[in-house]
Amino acid sequence: MASEDVLLLCEYILETHFGEDIKHPVGRVLIRGGSMSLSNIVERTGVSNEHAINVITVLIKHHLLSVELNTFKNVHFYKFNKRECLLRLSFPRFIALLSN
Repeated sequence: MASEDVLLLCEYILETHFGEDIKHPVGRVLIRGGSMSLSNIVERTGVSNEHAINVITVLIKHHLLSVELNTFKNVHFYKFNKRECLLRLSFPRFIALLSN
């Protein structure tokens, strides 16, 4: 389990890079909840199924969510990639190196 500081930093990065709609509440639940299915996400957050799918799609496109298929239950499980999220803090450094 990640420390509270890492979780808060990931929430902050989500909010600054994607806005409040992504971070709250779906992003927060994914960051803190570990691996969970779409039905679990909708149940915990209380958002519509469509909104949860939209947030999941955005996060997958940015490689912040990994998807695992449970073939036994035929359900997809989504897991937030905290390491990939923290690497976004290095983007300004990469740009500075390229511009020199």
